[in-house]
Amino acid sequence: MRRNARMDAGELRGRRVRLQALWASAPLFIALLLIILIGLTTAWLVHENRRQNELVVHTFTVINEANRWELNSASATAQQRGYMLTRDPAFLGHFRNSIDAMTPSVERLVRLTADNGAQHRRAREIQALAQARVRELWRVQSLIESDDRQAAMAAVAVARVQNATLRDRLNEFRATEVQLLNQRQARAASSGRWVLVLVITGLATATVLAVGVIQALRRTLGQVRESNALVTAANETLEARVRERTAELVEANEELQRFAYIVSHDLRAPLVNVMGFTAELSESLGTLTRFAEARAADGSDALPGEVRRAIGEDLPEAIGFINASSAKMDRLIKAILNLARAGRRTLTPEPTSLDWLVAGVVATLKHQIDSAGARVEVGSLPTIEADRVMLDQIFANLIENAVKYRRANVAPVIRVEGELAGPVATIRVIDNGRGIAPADQGRVFELFRRAGAQDQPGEGLGLAHVRALVRRLGGGIALASTPGVGSIFTVTLPRHPPMEERLHERQP
Repeated sequence: MRRNARMDAGELRGRRVRLQALWASAPLFIALLLIILIGLTTAWLVHENRRQNELVVHTFTVINEANRWELNSASATAQQRGYMLTRDPAFLGHFRNSIDAMTPSVERLVRLTADNGAQHRRAREIQALAQARVRELWRVQSLIESDDRQAAMAAVAVARVQNATLRDRLNEFRATEVQLLNQRQARAASSGRWVLVLVITGLATATVLAVGVIQALRRTLGQVRESNALVTAANETLEARVRERTAELVEANEELQRFAYIVSHDLRAPLVNVMGFTAELSESLGTLTRFAEARAADGSDALPGEVRRAIGEDLPEAIGFINASSAKMDRLIKAILNLARAGRRTLTPEPTSLDWLVAGVVATLKHQIDSAGARVEVGSLPTIEADRVMLDQIFANLIENAVKYRRANVAPVIRVEGELAGPVATIRVIDNGRGIAPADQGRVFELFRRAGAQDQPGEGLGLAHVRALVRRLGGGIALASTPGVGSIFTVTLPRHPPMEERLHERQP
C-alpha cells in the first residue's frame, strides 16, 4: 500500500510539473503566434506593395504612351510643313513614319486604360479625335501633292483648331493619370513603410522570443529532468508489479491445472467403482431374470407382481440410467483431463504445412465425412511454425463439428482456406451447416455450452478445447454465423511461436 501511495504521489507530482511547464510556456506560444501573425501581415503588405508599384509603372506607361502619340503628331505636322515649304523627300519619309506610328500608339493607349472606366472613355474620345487628325493630315498631304498651296494652307489653319481640341483632351487625360499616379505612389510608399515597421517589429519580437525560449528552457529543463526521474521510478515500480502479478497468475494457472488434473483423476476412482458395481448389478439382474423365467416355465409358484415388475422394468431402467450417467461422467472427466494436459503440455514448435496437416485430418475423418455425404475442399494454406499435435486437434474438432452439425437434407460442403499476412496466418473453416443463433455465438466457446438442437452427442467441450489450444499457440479464434446458412470459424495464428515460448523451449 505504501509503495502504491508513493507511486501515485510521484505520478501526481509529475503531472503538476508538466502543467507548470505548460503554463510557463504560454507566453512563448503567444509570442510565436504574434510572429506568425506579423509574418502573414508582412507577406500581405509586400504583395500589396508590389501591386501598387505595378500600378505606378502601369500609370507611367499610360502617360508615356500619350506623350508618344503627341510627339508623333507634332513630328508629322512639322515634317509635313517642311515638305510643303522645301519639297525635300526626306521630310516626306519622316512624315510617313510619324503618321504610321500614331494609330498603333492610340490603340495601345485605349488597351492600357481598359481597367479604368473613366480614363477608358477619355481614351476612346482621344482615339476618335486622333483618327480624324490622321485623316486631316492625309488630306492636307494630298493637297500639297496636287500643288494646291492655297487650299493646303487653309486646311493647315483648320487643322490647328482641331489639334488644339485634341491637345486639350490629352492634357486632361494626362492630368487625371498624374493624379492617379500620385495616389498610387502614396499608397506604395505607405505599404512600404508598413512593411519596414512590421519587419522591425518581427525582428524585435523574435529577439524577445529567443531570449524567452532560452530562459524557459533553462527553467523547464530541470523540471523535465525531475519529472523524467519520477516517471522512470514509477515505470520501474509498475514493471515490478506487473512481473509480480504475472508470476502470481502463472502460478495460479498452474495450480488450477494441477487441481483440475487431480480432481479429475480422483473422480475416476469412484466412477470406476460405480461402473464396476453397475456391471455386477447387470449380471445379478440377468440371474434374477433367468430365475423368474424358469419359475414361470415349470409352473412353480408364481412370483408376486411387484417382484416381476421390479425384475422386468424397474431394475433394467435404473441400471440403464446409471450406465448412461456413468458414461457421461466418464466423458466429462476425460475432457477435463485433456484440457488440463493441454495446458501443462510442453509445446514443440516445428515448421508445419497446413495443407498437409488438414489433408491428414480429412483422411482421418473420412468415414464420418463419407457417412454424412459431405465434401471437404481444401484451398491453398500457409506453412507456419507451431506445435503440430495441437494444430491437428484444432482443425479436427472444427471439421468434425462442421460435419456433425449439418442441415437436414443438405449435403455438407466444408471449405478450408487461408492466407499469410506478414507475421500472422489466417485460416477459415467455412460450412453450409445449420448455423448458430446470434445469442449463442458468444457462448459456444465456453465450457459445457451447446447451441441449437441437442440431436448430436457431445458435452459442450469441443470448442472450449479448441479456443484453449489456439490461445496456447498465441492466436485467436472468431465466429461468424447465420442460422440456416452456415458458419465461418476464423483462426489466426502467429507465423512463428511467441518469443517467450522460444525461450522456454531452449531452457533445459
